[in-house]
Amino acid sequence: MFNTRRHFIRRMGLGAGATLLAPLANRWIAEAQGAVLPQKRVVFFLFSNGFSPAATFTPKEIAPGKVERDWTAVETKDFTLPAFAQPVAHLRDKMLFVDGLANRCGGQHSGYFGSLSGHLPPQFDEKGAVAPAITIDQHIAKSLGQTTPKTSVLFGVNKYADRSISSVFAAGPKQPIAQITNPALLYKDLFGGAVLGQDRTQQELAKLETSALLGSINHDIKRMRASLAGPEKEKLDQHLSALEAFKARQDNVKIVDCTAPVVPPALLDEKAEIGHMEDRLEAMMDMGTVALACGMTNVLGIAANTGNSHVYWHGMSRNGNVANAGHGTQDEYAAAMQTYHHFFLGLLAKMIAKLSLVKDGDKSVWDNTVIVYMSCNGEAHHSRKQRWPLLLIGDAGGALKADGRFLRYAPGQRALVDLYSSVATAVGVPTDDFGKGGVEAVKGPLSEVLKS
Repeated sequence: MFNTRRHFIRRMGLGAGATLLAPLANRWIAEAQGAVLPQKRVVFFLFSNGFSPAATFTPKEIAPGKVERDWTAVETKDFTLPAFAQPVAHLRDKMLFVDGLANRCGGQHSGYFGSLSGHLPPQFDEKGAVAPAITIDQHIAKSLGQTTPKTSVLFGVNKYADRSISSVFAAGPKQPIAQITNPALLYKDLFGGAVLGQDRTQQELAKLETSALLGSINHDIKRMRASLAGPEKEKLDQHLSALEAFKARQDNVKIVDCTAPVVPPALLDEKAEIGHMEDRLEAMMDMGTVALACGMTNVLGIAANTGNSHVYWHGMSRNGNVANAGHGTQDEYAAAMQTYHHFFLGLLAKMIAKLSLVKDGDKSVWDNTVIVYMSCNGEAHHSRKQRWPLLLIGDAGGALKADGRFLRYAPGQRALVDLYSSVATAVGVPTDDFGKGGVEAVKGPLSEVLKS
């Protein structure tokens, strides 16, 4: 019997075809048998310059409290949506605003790898910040990435023409993982070296290539069938039926295109100047959406100028120089960050709309997804990281209590890593001790966030 997907792939001897077949094999079998295997997905979106409770995050009906451990616990649905969240206002009933979680990982302008790990003040060597521990995205990806071609897809932007940069994602101590900051490199990584998707004709050609690959796999299955008998032949027939059903659906699907997205040619030239940050991020968000929707990965990490914000971001180039995102008056900071939030959340709203069209069992891909939207520097541009506001969008298939509440913990009550344990558990990677040995006491998943 084919006891595991890997055993099946190995017996198939597919070579390059296995890259496509591997993430789909379990699903084909399940669909052929009438079973449903929904996949949970998680997106971490980090930005620089803090998420100020007073200037940006807190609804106007709620007193923000001072940053210096002078705020009160709050749990309510009775509030006006903060202005920064307007691009996702239609998703209010699937959002959860969380404040008051400590993660005193150090760093003046960024928590660097401590942002997602809850470990140690940042240390630096000649290459930059040193990763102290595994980050939550990679902790989750080790499990959710076992059945996808890409364990995770990590990308981001800064104002320089870097090809990649390490600042927030890590596989473990001293194991940083760079986020790709060049759209051409991300395109090549996800879709191969050929530049596709410049017009509908090329997209149709790409569909034909996908169809040809599926046909080749179909041929391999039929070839193997001749050498099998009994239970193995029956199992193989299930694979073949599922494959043919999958191909038929792909031929008829119009709203979901799993070929490479259309990207301006200038952004696909690795050697060219890589243009405005907004253009780069928008192009890479389109690629990341395809990766999630089409089963290439279940974990996205997006880093918008994380690390030293003085170096990497002093304004959004396409929308004018917003220079006071870190300095200046609170009103100047609020106006600058509002520009950023509306752009970032607008891109996420576009991603959500596309994922909502893709079936995943009896739900959509979006229904089984959660987005964690936060700064890499806690509650301020110069932050003590004592309360770390963040926004959850989506309920991970009903596992999270993302129901339109504003939830704030009292000072010192709970840690950011407890929120991470909640998210990991919700997406099928249960843990009660993520961040253990780090800078805060670990108490496990938050009952106010995770459904029992």
